[in-house]
Amino acid sequence: MKFLIFCSILISNFLFSQIKLTYGNDIEIYFLGKEISQSELLSGKAEYNFKIKNNTSYSLLISKFGFEKQNYVLNNKEVIFPERTFLSGYPAELEKEECYENIFIIKPNSEIEIKNLDIFQINANYKLEPEQKYILVASSNYKPSFAKLNLIGCEKYIKELEEKNYRFTNFSIFAEIPLIK
Repeated sequence: MKFLIFCSILISNFLFSQIKLTYGNDIEIYFLGKEISQSELLSGKAEYNFKIKNNTSYSLLISKFGFEKQNYVLNNKEVIFPERTFLSGYPAELEKEECYENIFIIKPNSEIEIKNLDIFQINANYKLEPEQKYILVASSNYKPSFAKLNLIGCEKYIKELEEKNYRFTNFSIFAEIPLIK
């Protein structure tokens, strides 16, 4: 009996600790966590896990930095404004090894787990009060043209993959995720 209770708790924790980010049929992306930390995002030390599921009959390419983000923060269903905003820089030219690290190949009808997709970026510091609840609204479009633009130095590798019929695809992300200080 104790074993059954333990298994039930374990399964329910697994099922409820992932948040679906996409709403298309071809690709599903899940955030394998419960909340986002503003301080981790701003320090560059955030390490979040994701599951990507390819529901197509062809291999997909996903770039870590291919997300055109329009994220914002809510408190009591109201958009809050940051104390300070930061400018984003331009993408750096990547070395060949970095191309392999930043472009993921998802085989047909399979799934992979990866770390640190650049989905939750916020270019601002928000004053988060401990007694309040905040939501990070992650809204992003993934477009092949934007993904390739942010992969400077990977043109030859991308061309080789596309010649093997690997494809980038278009999809959108929208999710509301608890944000903590």
